[in-house]
Amino acid sequence: MKNKKATVLLVDDHALILQGLQSVISEMPEIGEVSLASSGNEVLLMLEKRSFDLYILDLELPDMDGLTLLKKISQRYPEAHIIVNTMHEEPWIVRKIMQQNLNGIVFKSSEVSELVDAVRIVLQGGIYFCREFKEFELQSAKRRKEMAESGMWLTQREKEVLKEIAVGKQTREIAECLHVSVNTVETHRKSLMMKLEARNAVDLVIKAIRLGLVQVER
Repeated sequence: MKNKKATVLLVDDHALILQGLQSVISEMPEIGEVSLASSGNEVLLMLEKRSFDLYILDLELPDMDGLTLLKKISQRYPEAHIIVNTMHEEPWIVRKIMQQNLNGIVFKSSEVSELVDAVRIVLQGGIYFCREFKEFELQSAKRRKEMAESGMWLTQREKEVLKEIAVGKQTREIAECLHVSVNTVETHRKSLMMKLEARNAVDLVIKAIRLGLVQVER
């Protein structure tokens, strides 16, 4: 943002984290007023009176799901800049967060300098995803490419079977759902285990999620 200092709202239900974030963000020369909130309802009351240039949100709030709050902010102020600061590093959760109308994600385990980088990039109109997740995505893409090049990529039917395994269905249930025989499902299951180098069904699903082959609601 040019020619004016940005106003920021920090949202977290832990006082020490709020104080730490405030200390870091307030030192940035491009930042002006920094306000604090510890619950979703507190944020909504504040939004009735004013908006902020940047919102840094935790997802674990005592009275409201963080994604619900994010959507409410976006609905009221479509131009809002929003960074999610979360302890959830599971790829399926991060991918779900990425589907929202936001500008950045930073893990709470990240270095302070990364949060500062995220704030600067987002205020300049950019998008920021933390290094850990970008590295994870690069490794997943590399593995998918290696599988494709080696001829080990999944067939359409294997993808269908994998999706059903991921939601907890047993072989007979999958066979009935896909209108194939139990033996056919078992054949595809064995192929999936080999291609993903999985030890069991749980390992298979975990590896499939890491590769972005299936998405499981959590």
